[in-house]
Amino acid sequence: MLAARSSTDGGQVLGDLLRAAYFGDNAEEAVVVAEVGSGGGTNNLTRLVSVGARRYVARVYGGHTSKEVMLFEHEVLGLLQRAVATSPRHEDDDGDTSGSSGSACKEQQRRQLSFRVPCLVPTRGGSDVGCTHIDVDVLRAGGCGGSRVPRYAALFEFIEGAHPSFADLLQMRDVGRSIGELVTLLQDLRPQRPPIFPRYDDLYHCHLSLQGDREKVVRFIRQLPQREEAAQVMTLLEHLEADLPAYAALPQQLVHGDITLGNVLCVGSKVTAILDFEFVTRDARMIDMAVMLARLIGLSADVRRAAAAEEDDQHWERIEAFVGGYGSVAHLTPEEIALLPLCLRLRRMITFLHRMAQHWDGQASLDDGSTVWAYAAVPGHGAVDRPPRPPPLPSLRRQMEVRAVVETEGDAAAAAAAAAVVVVVDLRERRFYDRKLMARFYDELMLPAFGQFEDELESFDSWVEQLEDPRHDDVGPNVALHVLLVLRLPADTALVVHHDRQQQQQQQHGPPSTPAAAWREVASAAVEGPWWGDDVGAVEIVGGTACEYFPASNCGLLTYTATHPGWQRQGIAALMTRHVLTALRGDALAAGKKSGCEAVFLETNNPDHVSSEADVMDPLLRHRVLQRLGWWILDFAYVQPALSEQQQNCRTLKMAVHSSFLRTADVDDHQHHHHQHHHQHHQHHQHHHDNGDDGSEQAASKRKGRVESRVVLGFLREFFACLKGEAALTSDPDFLAMHANLSARPFVPTTLPLPAPPHRC
Repeated sequence: MLAARSSTDGGQVLGDLLRAAYFGDNAEEAVVVAEVGSGGGTNNLTRLVSVGARRYVARVYGGHTSKEVMLFEHEVLGLLQRAVATSPRHEDDDGDTSGSSGSACKEQQRRQLSFRVPCLVPTRGGSDVGCTHIDVDVLRAGGCGGSRVPRYAALFEFIEGAHPSFADLLQMRDVGRSIGELVTLLQDLRPQRPPIFPRYDDLYHCHLSLQGDREKVVRFIRQLPQREEAAQVMTLLEHLEADLPAYAALPQQLVHGDITLGNVLCVGSKVTAILDFEFVTRDARMIDMAVMLARLIGLSADVRRAAAAEEDDQHWERIEAFVGGYGSVAHLTPEEIALLPLCLRLRRMITFLHRMAQHWDGQASLDDGSTVWAYAAVPGHGAVDRPPRPPPLPSLRRQMEVRAVVETEGDAAAAAAAAAVVVVVDLRERRFYDRKLMARFYDELMLPAFGQFEDELESFDSWVEQLEDPRHDDVGPNVALHVLLVLRLPADTALVVHHDRQQQQQQQHGPPSTPAAAWREVASAAVEGPWWGDDVGAVEIVGGTACEYFPASNCGLLTYTATHPGWQRQGIAALMTRHVLTALRGDALAAGKKSGCEAVFLETNNPDHVSSEADVMDPLLRHRVLQRLGWWILDFAYVQPALSEQQQNCRTLKMAVHSSFLRTADVDDHQHHHHQHHHQHHQHHQHHHDNGDDGSEQAASKRKGRVESRVVLGFLREFFACLKGEAALTSDPDFLAMHANLSARPFVPTTLPLPAPPHRC
């Protein structure tokens, strides 16, 4: 680290620092520092550095960048360079794209990436970090840095190129392909330093000035002069908060975090570099593609406003070119596809919050409220609509293309595997609610599974009343009902998903056998809305579940789960469990509970009261299956309140709680630490591998989980009051007995896991 020398010329001060750190005080050539464009960089100061015939780029990091953030960025860049140096040369390499002759980094990066990433120049001391500490006051006095409080500087090799144009179809395709290449390479990198920069779903820490203060953000938005727009921004923010648990469950890896057209260089139609890894962190894999896609959709709207006579198809054609380029080297899972609209909104909100923070820091003006709104709204879509409609891409053509390929290749296995592609829809969402479809689920799956227990099954009319109540969109004093259905995708749509999964598994690096992107059909089917129209009878219902959120106790209850007999033992129950937990956490966040639910419970038949002959499944076996799914039976005498005036309290049930809400208590205190490790592993195993062998069961059998009695009692109080009225809390003998039982102890333990069945000889 070198201290800056006093000077009235900011460029000269920076040049002197660079000379001392990188070239030596006795270097013969002059170090010339010049501005780049309009000053270079939104968050940092960028300068072009010339030393004789050699050119470099200097970055002076702004005050928002800590040393740890910078060092993590530099480590990732070093890992990228080493990774491509040990990989076979990429077959699409077009040759030299660099303006720095004789560069070792250039030779390394030609091997796997078809473009370059920033290559750090080491300091004279041999450091591979290459940073210089710069005195803030000296640089400000010299006019270098302005209000950006400079702290560190780094020197990079110069790369030729200009920013790509949205109007250039070939450039857009190569931008997509290049991002796909980078995402594929980043997934294998393992930095030693932990990532520092916050993820996209950490909304209130995306800029240092926000300091995690949600209330301050909300107050600012509500004070905007444009009242209608401010309300729309708040609606968008609340919807995002409710959906963040689903985002957190997406596949994770290292991501660039800020790939926009301004961070890409091209020569002709080819990408020569992706720059500015300042925001690199560990986040959802799909975010790099989504960030660029959000920007291109915004540019498309801007161009349409400037030239209204031009057809929309020309703009979507450029976006399709980008998506096709990405799909030629990288692919998304159905879960990622379904959350693509969320990622687009998330990027716009992050941009808005950055702009807000810069305004607080005096670095940006928000005199025009419409400017603020422009950063939060996805152009072309109303902010209140949730989620936005995906681009009108030719999904039918895509289906026909894949079908033709499969038929030509005679791939019967592909056609068979495609039949197993399913999606989950929530009938609580207005875009999916279909009374006839819910009636089919109730008649075909619910009645056969629960109809024989007259006090257990809630009426169909009760579901209809709750879901058609106009107040149901608000998480308030009323219980929120979700009916989640697992539906099989139409054959041609599912075939596209399976076909592209195969391509991903084969890790193809060349152009795919079909030209367009894989995710369109699933986005259309699983996000845009019902694909069945009025033909409800043609929909194949794989399974379904009902759950409720109780706002006063901040607890959830999974009330019913049923799977079609033909789809059992295929992971459908685990899929439904994950979606239930996500839906209920979303309700809790929407109700202002920042940590999610206090607990999520489940009801199941008690084997002491229900025989295997009376149930559709042996209750003991069901308990084992539930345990593998992460549900643990609570050890107390549970009674369900009567579901209607015509029904009685139900005493044939047990209550379970999901393992993610359990505390653990040792049965054998002597081995506390050892058992704790295995119990945590056991819970993780149950949650993610519901059909796997329970390898940690022996260790788990020596431990009990437990949940606080106050949480269980709070839920029961609200449950009884909702179904039987407040008077039941002082008069119902079953509630009073449970109240006395739970009030006498701080925790409710789980029962010990059941012993494994004997192996067959």
